[in-house]
Amino acid sequence: MKKLFALIIVAFLVLTVFVGCTSTGTTTKTAATTKAKEDVTLDFWYWEDSEGQEKNIYTDKWVAYAKSKGINVNFNGMASISVMHEKLIPALAAKVGPDVLGTTPAWIPELVSLDALKDMTNDMKKWESFANNDVGKGILELCRANQKGYYCMPWNVVVLYLYCRVDLFEAAGVAYPETMDQFYQACKDLTRDTNNDGKIDQYGFAMRGAAGGHTSWASLVFNADANASYLTADGKPGFNTQAVIDANQKFIDLYKNGYCPPSSITDGMQGIQQNFTTGVAAMFPHHIGSYNTIIKTVGEANVKVIAMPVGASGNRFITSDPATISINAASKHLEEAVTFMEFLVSPDIVVERAKSLGRYPWQESLLKDAYWHSNQALDVSTSLVGQSVAPPVIASASDWTNNLFPQTLQRALQGMITSKEMIQILADGLK
Repeated sequence: MKKLFALIIVAFLVLTVFVGCTSTGTTTKTAATTKAKEDVTLDFWYWEDSEGQEKNIYTDKWVAYAKSKGINVNFNGMASISVMHEKLIPALAAKVGPDVLGTTPAWIPELVSLDALKDMTNDMKKWESFANNDVGKGILELCRANQKGYYCMPWNVVVLYLYCRVDLFEAAGVAYPETMDQFYQACKDLTRDTNNDGKIDQYGFAMRGAAGGHTSWASLVFNADANASYLTADGKPGFNTQAVIDANQKFIDLYKNGYCPPSSITDGMQGIQQNFTTGVAAMFPHHIGSYNTIIKTVGEANVKVIAMPVGASGNRFITSDPATISINAASKHLEEAVTFMEFLVSPDIVVERAKSLGRYPWQESLLKDAYWHSNQALDVSTSLVGQSVAPPVIASASDWTNNLFPQTLQRALQGMITSKEMIQILADGLK
């Protein structure tokens, strides 16, 4: 009887061990932990021109990448950068909001001051592109954003150029502008009554009066002064000069003279792109991110991409419109957020995204591939990126780009302030 009792005890213990193990030998406690990880969902906030594109690109790739890591991602794409910023600031200030978020370098000082971003300096050293020194000095400086550590990683590094409607240019007999004088003349000549009903139905230029218009404005105004810049080397505004004031008046006059659609005063990205694709406007400024959508809408034969015109100074002012990605320091899932960030910046995902969206990668080795010069948008972008200037990265930059600039431009377009007053207000806002 004692022997039988002992065998029962042994059998019970063995059964307990097996019941408490998974197929890989982990205990019930480990299995419970795995189950908990499977329930982790990261919130990813970002903005995009066409809703759903980012999610479509990442979804299957992420599932394959994450494998058994048990991390799900909720993709929350917003309509514009201004909408994103408006929702983001109060959320981060309250120590809530997304786990991973789209940012721009100009936002970083503001967000760091809120203790809202995780410093990824130590993490990035383990990531492929950074560990292999495949990231150029310019990109690294962009990600540093004048901070001691790295609070953002590259996402879009693009430069602005001018989109032109080939069919509208040909119908009006207008040459593509190479100088600012030619640009202003083209804006006038391309503003037409195309159906002879006595009303203008086509305009030369789609102006972006809402948030985000500062980069195209700078590209068309700062080139009047060879020394113009957002900020000088000593941190002072570098565009409050008579040459820029005069050039800014010409920019304002585009709207006042009726060479831009009436909606321009409040148009954002979607507005100016729609004006271009519907033939309401013959030119609009943006970057390669719009290219695929535009050629699908109007046909590649009807799209011409050119560098921003040369100003009276003889120089171009090429602006970059970079976007970055960051991690919320208050995230309850920092480990998982770091895993997702590593995925976002891995070379194969960067390439997949670039090809799907019509962008180009930021890793130096990848740009050597002939593919990244295979169409006019890629070729122009690649030739200009080395000359590009990004908006300033200072504490006031976020408010300046999202609020002060559009509000001040709109006042000038309505005749409420002069060009000189507009430039002074914008210069004071960067101090």
